[in-house]
Amino acid sequence: MKQQGDEEPDELFVKSEKDQSTLLISKVLEHKEYQKQQETLIVWNEDKANELALSFQESDGCEYIWNLIHQRRDSDKRPRAAVESDNGDTTPPTSDAHETPALPSPELSNLSEVAAILNNAKSMQDKDRLASYIVPENYIDKLLPVFESCEDLESKEDLHKLHSIIKSIIFLNDNTIIEQIIRDETIMGVLGILEYNPATPNMRAKHRDNLTRHANIKPVFPIENETVKSKIQQTLRLKYLKDVILGNALDDSLASILHSLIFFNNIDVINYFESNHEYLEAVFGIFKDEDATDARKKEASKFVIQLCIMSKTVQTSARAALARTLAKHGLFEMFPFALSSDDEVLRTHTANVLASIVELDAYLFREYTIEQTKVMDAENTTLGTVLKRFALDVDPGLKVQYAEIVKASMDLGNGTMVASTMAAEMLRKQDPDTEIYLTVFYDSYCNLFLRPFEKVDVKPIKLDGPIEVLELTRDQSDLCVFLCDLICFVIRQHSFRSKYLMLSTDCFVKIMQLYRCRQAHLKLAALRVFRTCIGLMDEFYTRQLMKFNIFEPTIRVLLDTDGRNNLLNSACLEVLEFIRRENVKTLVEHLITNYGSVLDTINYVSICKMLRLRHEQNMEPSESNEGGDIELGGANERNGQDIGMEDAAAEEEYFNQSSDEEDMSSTNTSTNTEQAPGNSSESNDTFEPLVNYDGSDSSDEEMESEDKETSNSQSPDTTTTNSNTGDPASSSLSPPPATTVEPDRALSPPLRKRRADDDDDEDDVLAARAGDKRRKRNLSPFNASPKKIVINPTVRKLRSNSK
Repeated sequence: MKQQGDEEPDELFVKSEKDQSTLLISKVLEHKEYQKQQETLIVWNEDKANELALSFQESDGCEYIWNLIHQRRDSDKRPRAAVESDNGDTTPPTSDAHETPALPSPELSNLSEVAAILNNAKSMQDKDRLASYIVPENYIDKLLPVFESCEDLESKEDLHKLHSIIKSIIFLNDNTIIEQIIRDETIMGVLGILEYNPATPNMRAKHRDNLTRHANIKPVFPIENETVKSKIQQTLRLKYLKDVILGNALDDSLASILHSLIFFNNIDVINYFESNHEYLEAVFGIFKDEDATDARKKEASKFVIQLCIMSKTVQTSARAALARTLAKHGLFEMFPFALSSDDEVLRTHTANVLASIVELDAYLFREYTIEQTKVMDAENTTLGTVLKRFALDVDPGLKVQYAEIVKASMDLGNGTMVASTMAAEMLRKQDPDTEIYLTVFYDSYCNLFLRPFEKVDVKPIKLDGPIEVLELTRDQSDLCVFLCDLICFVIRQHSFRSKYLMLSTDCFVKIMQLYRCRQAHLKLAALRVFRTCIGLMDEFYTRQLMKFNIFEPTIRVLLDTDGRNNLLNSACLEVLEFIRRENVKTLVEHLITNYGSVLDTINYVSICKMLRLRHEQNMEPSESNEGGDIELGGANERNGQDIGMEDAAAEEEYFNQSSDEEDMSSTNTSTNTEQAPGNSSESNDTFEPLVNYDGSDSSDEEMESEDKETSNSQSPDTTTTNSNTGDPASSSLSPPPATTVEPDRALSPPLRKRRADDDDDEDDVLAARAGDKRRKRNLSPFNASPKKIVINPTVRKLRSNSK
């Protein structure tokens, strides 16, 4: 930096190291805003369009230039010019001995002045200037004797001023000031000043007593490294300052400084204990010692848990490395004791730590669970203890932690997608440790897993009649809900193992008993399990659901809702709709055959009627669907009212198409046999459709009159044809000459009569089938406003001729 005379501004002069060419010349002016970033960067706006940054290799050089800039801009008396030697080196300028200090020396008489100067420091430049003065001058140490004098004199006014001074110094947001405050020589005096808050003049906090009580930490074994002991104490003081004293008054900058200091202290402490294998062996040896007292084990547990909690602030790789190091020394031997402790706080922290370890590295948990199961009883292992505490602890928060531990340990890594069962099996086979763990779990821990259902008594749940209410406490209710969710999870994730679980236990029966509870969320929890089984569309679960008669109580729950628009009613209807939409034929037949009359009474939605229609369609012979099957699936069908519209259209198309085939058969027969000259207008090549839905074209009276006219006009023709087969008038409509017919068919009856005789039975079958379709149309939920049906006279004539 080039310094000029008093009248000229100083300049930032940057040269290249290669050829000594000038890279930058910038004048230090008062209107320019300079900022220091990341200890090695100075940034400022050269003008409105350009922003410049000066980067330094070392922080000392950056700090030196930064101080020169502020001394030039903020002080009338500038330091003397730097002296440049012949070899190009620049010696730092010496400060003026008469430079005015940033803060006056603290005394009882000028505390108000000091507080005013600190409170008026609003800009970053002012705060940096004050911080650069406070640290080298040990200004905080100078305040402590003044505090002792004020406390001896019980001068609350001066004590309140000191509180304001210390608070302002802390909010200068300088990490070196924070480090100076938490030193052993300073911390108690600073906490004493902070006890006298002017916001509560009649009350005094007890920060010194509280910190002394919590800082009195007795390690399980003595820590020989004094640096580590000091960092542990500093971390405790930083947390007390951050969480208790400052609290909500923290700004982002100060919170970041405190967090950084805590973070680096934690890394040093973790690295020390992770590398000190002798210390860890001694700590975990307590749990293997049969003569060790519970109090001793509790202290060792608290130490390990605190070390694991401390590691949550470090990177994931460091956390995983610490967990594996602790596991080698006996971490999973500690968990059963800590989880069973009578200290609720210890149990809560232990469950939290174990959940984080399983979430971080589930393979580690599985590996040590397999090893523990080989050498000890399942109930005494870490997993067994988790399942026991899951059933015993009344705290819902702990139940959530235990459920997450079990779920994370059994997760195959593919989430909870129903359609990914095959992918889950492939992933399971690729990981042999997971396969072994699942085998161990289903062989050794199923009884503990389902033990909470043992206390649920089994009572009948019929469609009619009273139901004995199942009374459960809130703790038991929460337990059943969590257990149902876990069962849904294993059904989705573990295909054949979950089938074995359901086949070898009365799990379905116990879950079904939750329908007897008054609480709707318990009924929904049970319904979720059955819905999961139905959603897999697996024949095994379908048979099991019918075997244990699950649908009768489910329909009873639906009936008990009385059509109210609530979640329970919607969930039950969604189960029926899914069965109908996906056409699970076994369940459709089971529901209609056994409970069809009851479902027919549910008329506030069309789902039950559509379910019966689906059943009737499934019962039709396969040849009746040659004209096209009814397609009830599709995206629009899942969209509320569109379901009915598409089903009605498909049904009508099915009916019309089948009838058209019948009509065409009769039409071809009539056309090839005879055509009366007087009725040429009725015997066109193209016939009108079989069913006309245009109700405005004719009425019921017109239908009757047209029917009579058609019958009268057709009778003579029919008689003539049947009695006078050789009449010349009808020769044009007679069968082809004998020369064009095969010899064995020359003596056969006329074509029209032969077809009529051969198709008598077929006509009867088609008529009966058409009657069935009409009855189905009458049962359809989409005929709220039926249309008039007009039978065309030509069609009636064709039908009469075909008989």
